[in-house]
Amino acid sequence: MRLRCPRCYGAYEAAADGRQGCASCGLNLFVPGGYAATAVSGPGGFDPGTAFEAMLDQAEREGWETAVRARPDLADWTLAPERAAGLYLTRIGRESAVLDYGCGFGSLSMAAAAMAKEVVALDAAEPFIRGTMIRAREAGISNLFPLRSDYRHLPFFDGTFDLVIVNGVLEYIPCQRPDRPPMETVRACIAALTRVLKPGGQLYLAIENRFGCNYLLGAKDEHSGLRFATVLPRPLAHLYSRLARARPYLTWTHSHRALRRLFAETGYDHVQVYAAFPNYRFPVCLVSLTDPAPLAFFAWGLIPGAGSLRRRIGVAAARAAVWTGIARLPAWRTLVPSFACVSTRAPAENGARPRWLDGKEPPAELYVKSRHGRISALLFKRGARQPRAVVNFTDGNNFAATEAALLTYFARRPGQAIDRWVLQPYARTASPAGEALYYRWQQGRGRKPSTADATAFLEALAAVELPPFLDTDVRDRTVAEKLGGLKGRGPEWAARYLAWVEGCDKAGRLRIVHGDLHAGNFVPAEDGFAVVDWEFAHRGSPWEDLFTFAVWRGRSGSAGRFVAAARAAADGFGGLAARLGSEREDLFAGLVTVGLRLILEARMDARRLEQAVRLLDRAAGVDPRREVPSGLGGLYS
Repeated sequence: MRLRCPRCYGAYEAAADGRQGCASCGLNLFVPGGYAATAVSGPGGFDPGTAFEAMLDQAEREGWETAVRARPDLADWTLAPERAAGLYLTRIGRESAVLDYGCGFGSLSMAAAAMAKEVVALDAAEPFIRGTMIRAREAGISNLFPLRSDYRHLPFFDGTFDLVIVNGVLEYIPCQRPDRPPMETVRACIAALTRVLKPGGQLYLAIENRFGCNYLLGAKDEHSGLRFATVLPRPLAHLYSRLARARPYLTWTHSHRALRRLFAETGYDHVQVYAAFPNYRFPVCLVSLTDPAPLAFFAWGLIPGAGSLRRRIGVAAARAAVWTGIARLPAWRTLVPSFACVSTRAPAENGARPRWLDGKEPPAELYVKSRHGRISALLFKRGARQPRAVVNFTDGNNFAATEAALLTYFARRPGQAIDRWVLQPYARTASPAGEALYYRWQQGRGRKPSTADATAFLEALAAVELPPFLDTDVRDRTVAEKLGGLKGRGPEWAARYLAWVEGCDKAGRLRIVHGDLHAGNFVPAEDGFAVVDWEFAHRGSPWEDLFTFAVWRGRSGSAGRFVAAARAAADGFGGLAARLGSEREDLFAGLVTVGLRLILEARMDARRLEQAVRLLDRAAGVDPRREVPSGLGGLYS
C-alpha cells in the first residue's frame, strides 16, 4: 500500500506483514498491535470501548466464528453474506484499490478483498481493527491493509482509490467534532474521502432514510433510541434528545434529497440511489430509485400476511400502492427504510454502472438480490413494468458455479437429446469475483408440463454422460451429515448412505440430477419446454427429480403435518433408514435426499406426499397391477 508520510509528506510502500517505515524520515506508523495507526482526533463516533475485548481474546484462541456465535449481537453483523451485496452496484474489479472507511469488524473489507487488488480497512476504534486483523489472518487474506485513522489524518495521496466504502458510518461523523455544526463535519468528511478518490472513482455510501416509513410508523432511531427523532426538525430533535437522554442529537441521518445535494456539492457528477431492504446492514434487495418500476415490482412481489403486524401493514400498503398506481409517483422513494448510494466522481470517463454490465447491456435499472450469499440481479428497461433480463453470479456460490459449468458442458456436446431441454444464457461476462450469466426474463410460464413431459426430460438427461466435475460433488457428504445428525440416530446413517452412493457409482447407476425439478422451472421453448435453474444439479438417482416434480404440484399445509405424513408414509424415520438397505434402496435414498429437505421446508401436504410415495412404489414394481409410467423403466439402463 502506497502511503503518504504524515511527517515529511513523502511516499513509501508499506505492507502489514513488512511493517515498513518512511524511507525519508524514518517515521513508522506501525504500532505493537501489528497494524498501522495515525493520530485520531476526538471520539470515533461509535466507540466500542472495551466491550469486545473478551470476545477478541476468544477469537485469537478458538477462531472468529466460534467467538462471535456466542454473541448474538455480532454473529449476523459479521458473518451474514448479504452484507456485501451493495458492492455489486459499483465498478469494483480485479485492479481496484478500495478504502473501507469505518470498517467495523471488516465484513465488507473481507468481501472486497476477494474482488479487488488491495483493500484498506480503516476505523478509528482499535477493537475493530484488531478484529479485522484476526479475521484476515484466519482467512489467509494478504491484500488487506488494516489502519487506525480518521478522515482528518488519512495518510494517502490524492487519487489513491478506485472505490471508497462508507457503510453505516456517515451518521456517526458529527460525533467526532461535537463543537461544530453537524453538516459542516459531514461535508468535511466527504470532501476528505473525495480527495483520495481517483477521478471517475466511486463512493459507496449506505445509511438509514431520515423519513423512512419505519420511523414514521414509530420505530426507534437506532442511534439515539428515540421515537420520531429523525423526522423532527433538527432543533426540535436536539431539544428532545437533551430532555430525554441528556445529550445532544448528533447522529444525523439524511433524506433522499439531502443525500443528492450533499454529493452534488462535493464533486460527484453521477449519483445512483437504491432502496435497501430490509435495511442497508443486511441488504437482501437493492432496488434502483431512478425509475419507479423496479420498486413497484419489488413491492408487488412481497409476501402478504407474513411477519409482525407492522410488517403485514407495510406489505399491504405497498401492494395497494402498486395496484392504485401511487407507487409510480416520485414521492414514493422518499419513504424507503434506508439507502445505498453509488456516487461517481467527475469526470466519469469509464461510466458509472457496474463493470459486469460493460459492453453487454444497454443502460438498465438494477434490482440486486442476495439470499444466503447467492447474488443475482434483475435488469429493467426504463419505464418497463417487468424485468428484461436476469443475471446470476457464480461469485462465492458453488451452486451457481456448478450451473455455469454444467451449461458449458451441455453446450460443448451438441446434437444430444438434452439440447432442446437446456436454456443457455445469451451472454456471459466477468463479475467482481467470478462470472455473470445473463438470461432473458420469462414473461409467462404458459401451460404447465405434465408427468409425461417430466419423464421425457429425465430420459434425455439420464442419457448424458456424467461430467468429471460432478464426480467430486460435496453434496453427498452434506446429505450424509444431515442423516447422521438426526435426533436419536448415529453416524451409521451417514455411513450407510455413503456406501449406497459408492455402490451406485461403481455400478454406473448414477446420473445427472437436476435437483430442483418443478413446474416453475419448465419454460416455454420453440418445440415444447426448456428447463432452467440448474444450480442444484448433482450426481444421483433420476428418481429424485421425479419425486420432486410430484411433490411440488401442491405446496399447502404446515410443517407439523408434513413431518407426520412422512412418518406415516415411510413407517417413521427408522423405517425409512431400514429401507435404505432393501432392494428399493435407490428409490428411498432419493426420497431421503430430496424428501427430507422438502419436509423441513414445509412444501407438501399429506395427500401430495402419499401420491409421491405411491408413484415411487409403482415405479419400483411394488404393486404389479400398476404400470410403470412410460419410459421410466430405462432410466437406469
